[in-house]
Amino acid sequence: MSEFLPITRSVVQGSGIGPGMFLVYIADLKALGSLNTLIKFADDCTLIVPAVSDVSVELEMINIKKWMISCA
Repeated sequence: MSEFLPITRSVVQGSGIGPGMFLVYIADLKALGSLNTLIKFADDCTLIVPAVSDVSVELEMINIKKWMISCA
C-alpha cells in the first residue's frame, strides 16, 4: 500500500491552459517496452502493457517512478 504524500504542485482545475501544460510536461515520458504504450490525453496518462511483452508492467512502473522523481 502506498503512503500518503502532500501535493506540492498543481494547475488550477478547469483552467484552459492546464491540459496543454500537462502534455508539455509529460512529453519526455516514454514506455520502455516496444510493445507497451503510453496514451497521453488532456490531463491523463494511461499505460498499456499486453500479456506478452518485452518489458513487464512492474519495470514500466519503476521507470515512471524514476521519471517522476527526476522531475521533482
